[in-house]
Amino acid sequence: MAANPGKSLPKTFPTDAELEGTYRFLSNESVVPSALMAPHVRETILRAQRSTSHLAILHDTSEMKLGGEYLRDGLGYLANESQGFYAHVSMLAGYEGTNEQRSPLGVLRHETHFREAPRKKKRAGYITREGDDLESLRWGRAIEETEALIGAGTAIHVCDREADAYLLHSQMQAHGARYVVRSKYDRRSITADGDDTKLWEEARDQNKVLLLREIRISSRNSGQLQTKSKSGKEVLRGSKDKRTPSARKTHPPRFEREAQLQVTASSHLLRKPSVEGRACPEELCVNLVRVVEMNTPAGCVPVEWFLMTNLPIETEADVALVIDTYRLRWLIEEFFKALKTGCAFEKLQLEGRGSILNALAIYLSVAWRLLRLRTLARAEQGVVAADLLTPIQLKLLSHMAHRAKLTPASSARDVLFAVAFLGGHIKNNGDPGWQVIGRGFEDLLQAEIGYLFAISPEKK
Repeated sequence: MAANPGKSLPKTFPTDAELEGTYRFLSNESVVPSALMAPHVRETILRAQRSTSHLAILHDTSEMKLGGEYLRDGLGYLANESQGFYAHVSMLAGYEGTNEQRSPLGVLRHETHFREAPRKKKRAGYITREGDDLESLRWGRAIEETEALIGAGTAIHVCDREADAYLLHSQMQAHGARYVVRSKYDRRSITADGDDTKLWEEARDQNKVLLLREIRISSRNSGQLQTKSKSGKEVLRGSKDKRTPSARKTHPPRFEREAQLQVTASSHLLRKPSVEGRACPEELCVNLVRVVEMNTPAGCVPVEWFLMTNLPIETEADVALVIDTYRLRWLIEEFFKALKTGCAFEKLQLEGRGSILNALAIYLSVAWRLLRLRTLARAEQGVVAADLLTPIQLKLLSHMAHRAKLTPASSARDVLFAVAFLGGHIKNNGDPGWQVIGRGFEDLLQAEIGYLFAISPEKK
């Protein structure tokens, strides 16, 4: 399957015997995702132990939409009533400096959630009732189990706004877990006089700028058109954004640009939310780092992040670490793209929940391989071809990608473009996408299989 990312199982296993054996393996009740993932998790932990970089565990949930003309046995419902399930993944990454030097080290943990019926009403608050089956508790389980795998306090946990929960903040602080979570709720904060105020309002009143930073922001046009006005400024036009109004408000469209950011930081005492029904402290101290864009282009909404953390915020280096750690979160977004596009997981036509989850466990490690190749190639951090490919793979790739002329000392970027060339990528079109990388990697590994067969003693 690693040799054929993006291909259907019938194309990956061309004979009837191979295909039937694969289906039997995936549907075997003795085969479980945890066992399939165990070797990859073990190697991920070893890579973490050898790493000299900062370590972060990136947590996120993505919906796996499996189409088809009929409802497959064991699948649940997604938000739009299509069939599929939700995968919550915890991926380990190493990074240095402004995290341009970053490396995905592997998947530590994953769990899945199936909704037996479409969700009609939005649940108020993070947790409003007891029960261990709540989807919202997945964040706490993931953090607790990954801490146990690599050691308490070894890595910083990074989560997006969905994880902004008073209960989760209190649990992480109680267990000594370091974290950075983007704030979703403008919570109640207690002033020095004991009065209540709004958290974000209090943070915006901070005038001491600790850091100025310029970063490249990725585009999020959602179908909108990027054009230039008569004044020469880039603006967003068009009405092709088909998302809901709430989704557009939460994630407004934007084009890729260099953004000038200023950073302030402050400590706050939060009051326990009234909807929180579980045993939590009545007050909780958190640090808040506010990142806001200056000189925003016309027609764009300024970037503004509120990052909640228990990391120190006293110095410029402290707040820089908080920002760079959170920016690393985009790596797990790329991981899901590698899984869905590079591996085409959502196009699998498997029957039954067990088979689908076993296939997911296999493709998680395959997606990591694709992500690692592209990330290291873009980072230009001294990684060479010999670090990414075996001598046989390098020899075959150099032969198949005619103008590559690769050597063991060739850069990771040269390797990436040679692999993408096999998948049909044209270099003048910029960096390759997941589909051409997946196709190219597939061709390379198929050639390796043929080469190894040709020189095998059994053949002779």
